[in-house]
Amino acid sequence: MFLGEVLSVEVFPTENGAFLFSDYQVRPTQVIRATKGSKFVKGANVSVSRPGGQITVDGRQFSATHNVYPPLRIGATYLFFTEYLPKSRSYPTRSSELFELAEGRFFAKTRVYVADEDFYERGVEETKVLGWLRQVRCR
Repeated sequence: MFLGEVLSVEVFPTENGAFLFSDYQVRPTQVIRATKGSKFVKGANVSVSRPGGQITVDGRQFSATHNVYPPLRIGATYLFFTEYLPKSRSYPTRSSELFELAEGRFFAKTRVYVADEDFYERGVEETKVLGWLRQVRCR
């Protein structure tokens, strides 16, 4: 679980070509809880994989969306719930919940498990959320 700024995205088709997935390059700004085997190196970017994306092939544009995994915005900072895959050295998102950090407040970008309406409308203060997360035991 970490906070990170999205720097760039690269989109790929799945092996069978039926769907797209996106690999986002993310600069971790704060590691809250490292997952087993993860290799966060200060100053190094990590790859975060999410379903969906948009790609152009031979001048034709293709897109795939997943209603639970909205695309990430370049330049935005998010709270990532991930696991580490050593083989690909990537961090696929472990949860469909997505929280964007803006002006010192977290805003929920998906309506999956969060009951507190403040997360959607007004946002919740960064220090309050990070305090909660530090108390949560990570698997």
